Amino acid sequence: MPMPLEAALSYINDDELVEVTPENIRLRKRFLIGHERKKEEKRLSANI
Repeated sequence: MPMPLEAALSYINDDELVEVTPENIRLRKRFLIGHERKKEEKRLSANI
């Protein structure tokens, strides 16, 4: 289902990005590779 930019921005989590191109608006993870996401989660939890 197509989502307008404002809805996409309010829908994302802290670990996600909104990619905007002339033809598309996409939601994606900030770190695409699973082990990079786990490393970032550990880094963030250590800083709390």
